Amino acid sequence: MNSLVVSRNFEGGSFPEEIESTPEGLRLQKNHGVDHFFFHFSVTNPSQDARVVHVTCQWPLTNQRYWLFPELKRSDQPWQSVSITPALPDGKSDPARAEFSFPLGARETVFLANTPCMGATEVQDLLRSLASRDPDRCALFSLSTGEQRTPENEVTGLRWDPDPGAGQKPKLVILGTPEGPEYGDRLACAVAEFLTGATPPAMDLLTRFRIDVIPVPCPNLKRADNRAGQVLFDFGKDNVLWHFEDLWNYLVNDPPQRLLEFHTDTKLKGPGCQRVYVAAENVYKTPEQGRAAMALAKVVDSLPNGNWLNPMVKDSTWQNVLLYQVAARLDTIAIGYSAHIRYGVTSNCASAIRALQAFGK
Repeated sequence: MNSLVVSRNFEGGSFPEEIESTPEGLRLQKNHGVDHFFFHFSVTNPSQDARVVHVTCQWPLTNQRYWLFPELKRSDQPWQSVSITPALPDGKSDPARAEFSFPLGARETVFLANTPCMGATEVQDLLRSLASRDPDRCALFSLSTGEQRTPENEVTGLRWDPDPGAGQKPKLVILGTPEGPEYGDRLACAVAEFLTGATPPAMDLLTRFRIDVIPVPCPNLKRADNRAGQVLFDFGKDNVLWHFEDLWNYLVNDPPQRLLEFHTDTKLKGPGCQRVYVAAENVYKTPEQGRAAMALAKVVDSLPNGNWLNPMVKDSTWQNVLLYQVAARLDTIAIGYSAHIRYGVTSNCASAIRALQAFGK
């Protein structure tokens, strides 16, 4: 039987620390108990015969606060979750071990990931397509400036400005943020598709807000200088994110009244794993604004799989985070919504749309 061909040579592609093709399929291994065991690569069957690919994964016991939750993408089909054994860690086995299998057709290529972030080109192509569907109501704009601006690292947004009185309406900014291998960018793109759909819920939001959606593409995780796992939107640090200063200047030049930032989470925290982050009430310039922000955060936190509200208090843990600084400096009602990878891409995209609708009340 011909060996499988695996590749990470695409935007956002990444291998675990060790990957090996075996007669049964693939062996993935992580040797260090720090950070999430993530991967996003393609698998090709060079044979003329279909087969079943068996995948074994192994990593240190100390890292069982994370789990795999792999997903598979075939051709133009959506990402689909793959069942694994065991479904959750037992907390005893050292090293931790999980297995899963999937069918692979003759000459077929599929993508396998547990955190399928998007590449810059994929983000830009999608936003251009959405803008072309309704050029009278929305348009592309770029945050990227200066010598470092290239097609590969462009940060592009989609702006809705549906009527001449839009300048009098409150501004709502939606960010999709990659933190390490997270796919917040994919959630922001799902929201952008929702807003171009012209459904009554979408039109309600567009009638009441000026909306900018900015899916920040994930840096290429296979680059040697990527510090995967770092919070990319931290002040005072060496940010991996392209054009971070451009993003901050964009926010300062026309401060939004509300900001919603999407992440995905990988840690196991119980049955309700979606997290909502909001600056504590006393971070805002007025008590009224602080109470309004907390009230909206509680509405979003009440959505299915929620109940994990994280107030960002005045200490060193939070003060460098973008959401905190937007609240403190600009008095913007800002929350972060972190969907959990255990629910899968399709479900998380739907959750992101529900979070936007709740935040826009």
